[in-house]
Amino acid sequence: MAEQLTTIFWRTIFFYFFLLVAVRLMGKHSLNQLSPFDFVVTIMLAETAVMAIEQPQMSVWTGVLPIALLVALEIALAYLGLKFRPVRRWVGGSPTVVIRDGRIMEKELRRLRYNLDDLLEQLRLKNAPNIADVDYAVWEASGQLSVVPKAHRRPVQPADLGVDPVRDGMPAILISDGVVDQKALQQAGLTSARLEELLEKHRVGPVEQVLLASLDRRGNLWIQSRGSDGQGKTKQKLISVAKDDDRKG
Repeated sequence: MAEQLTTIFWRTIFFYFFLLVAVRLMGKHSLNQLSPFDFVVTIMLAETAVMAIEQPQMSVWTGVLPIALLVALEIALAYLGLKFRPVRRWVGGSPTVVIRDGRIMEKELRRLRYNLDDLLEQLRLKNAPNIADVDYAVWEASGQLSVVPKAHRRPVQPADLGVDPVRDGMPAILISDGVVDQKALQQAGLTSARLEELLEKHRVGPVEQVLLASLDRRGNLWIQSRGSDGQGKTKQKLISVAKDDDRKG
């Protein structure tokens, strides 16, 4: 009995890490919105692993080989889907327009077995409770509803006002949980010495006391320190690196 429990223990650990590797090999899309094919493969992976764990008399390879085959099939179909659109549509499905020019497409709703109550619920979740304000609605292959409001209901964009805003882009995370990201620091054109100088000059404290520090494209360095007391109070600073360099020059 003890030997059997030990075998199950080690098999559980083995298949845990083996399935993690298998799912990662299948691609990130398998971890987000699952297509019908991905869903079936995931269930089969889990069932195969459970059978191999619960039956110690079975060889480990009896569980490894089916899992490896399923992963290979998933990867092969993914590559075929990149080359051939019919394969991609068969595996992942295709989007369906359920509202066109403000008109509900009854035929498509019936084909999808998608009732009006579900449609209205999804529209409310998309902040479009009034169908009269909807130009298009598309039922995506991922199972999500995309809604395009009519022109008079769309938020005002800078282009509508003739404004060309400065592109912000993604901020560079220089410090996360007290650890400096050297790659991000190098891409931002800063050095560790310069970063420490800024922290000291603005009385933030050492790097280890910084919870998060990010630098945007405008040269603004946003810093939040760790909680310094039992109440978890923190300090926040917004430093203009460009202006600081000008003063230094």
